[in-house]
Amino acid sequence: MLAYNKERSEYLTDITNTKEYRTSEQGIFTSTVDKLFSREDELRSKMTLLGLTQEETERCIGEMKQERIVIIATKSI
Repeated sequence: MLAYNKERSEYLTDITNTKEYRTSEQGIFTSTVDKLFSREDELRSKMTLLGLTQEETERCIGEMKQERIVIIATKSI
């Protein structure tokens, strides 16, 4: 679950009791680099790691800029 506003994203993670993307899962290098870039760059990086295409990522960022929440899920078998 992602939101453009970082505080809103953290709030949603807390109230929905969903798993937060941890540093160990995204890699220490990626986590450190994300801190150096904008929120938009951070979101792009996370969505790429989750397997979204560039087109899907840009569409999601556009939705988030309109104050919408983006939920990315996979089907596990």
